[in-house]
Amino acid sequence: MKVSYKQRNIWKNLLWAIGLTPGIVLGGLIVITIVGALDDTITKIQKSGHWWILLIVGYVLSLIYLIYAPKFRLDRERKEFVSALILYWETQFAKQNKPQPSEDMIKRMREELLERVKIWAWFDPKLWSHFYPEEKYSEYPFGIVDNLMAKWEAKKHGK
Repeated sequence: MKVSYKQRNIWKNLLWAIGLTPGIVLGGLIVITIVGALDDTITKIQKSGHWWILLIVGYVLSLIYLIYAPKFRLDRERKEFVSALILYWETQFAKQNKPQPSEDMIKRMREELLERVKIWAWFDPKLWSHFYPEEKYSEYPFGIVDNLMAKWEAKKHGK
């Protein structure tokens, strides 16, 4: 339950701050200990003259970043794209004077759209027809939503 800024009580905030202090102190101690241990290790490596170890560690970390960063970025972009399609889908409901979809329906639609966007991004109608034979391939992203809406309406009326 969200409480607006104006409704908060200063005494309640002070009690929360006092209650959270031990956890924050413990978390800070853990972070400072880890940073100190890393600093001590790096200093020992430098003093012993084994600079090449730092280069190898830096190379491995860079390699991990270069391998996984594009995957995370692509996944984030897909989710943002699907969010835009969900917004389009909800506006279509409003234009048709239908009630807004439930949270469960939005969640299902988000999952289905995410899978369809992964296939649609290959721009291959044959691949699309292999995975979704009952839906026609759309050259435009909003066509994915329109096709899926038509499929759901057909299922609803077919029951």
